[in-house]
Amino acid sequence: MNVTETLSKNTTIPVGVGKTDNTDEMVNVARVMHWYSSVVVGSVFVVIGLIGNTLSIIVWNRKPLRCSTGTYLVCQALSHIIALLFFFFTDTVVMLEPEVKKHYFYGVFYSYIGYPMAYLSVIISIWMTVGVTVDRYILVCWIRYSKVCLLANVCLMVLNATFNNISIISWRSVLLMEETGGPGENHQPVSGY
Repeated sequence: MNVTETLSKNTTIPVGVGKTDNTDEMVNVARVMHWYSSVVVGSVFVVIGLIGNTLSIIVWNRKPLRCSTGTYLVCQALSHIIALLFFFFTDTVVMLEPEVKKHYFYGVFYSYIGYPMAYLSVIISIWMTVGVTVDRYILVCWIRYSKVCLLANVCLMVLNATFNNISIISWRSVLLMEETGGPGENHQPVSGY
């Protein structure tokens, strides 16, 4: 008795789980949902996000509102703008025109610029949230020492840590992929870890 016979005899499949006759229909529904979420909803979010983040940058750069927290929020708005733009170019454009992903230049853009920059912008946004939290904590709890903490040094430290994370994690895998000779018949993905 082989393993598949044992599994088929001793396995109970719950109601609603398992292979159904309408698998192709479910895949088509998933594709349509992905199209609507990327093209319709995604485009609306991109437009609203670009407008909102641009207004946020304008407001936080006004003279009366210039402070360390404002600088963190401007950096965060810039990282959100980058994430929105790269979402549009890496997901929405592909859903609008599926033939784009077959082009060599799009593959290079996605691999070396699009995905790494989108990932980098999300990490910068996370670190800016951490920075604004620490900045507010220092300004509330240690008001005497708040002027000692220089914003430029904190921002440079956070950006340096972010770029180092990206270069160590992402680019190592990309460089190892190049060493294998690129995609082809005998191409084996190489992990950088």
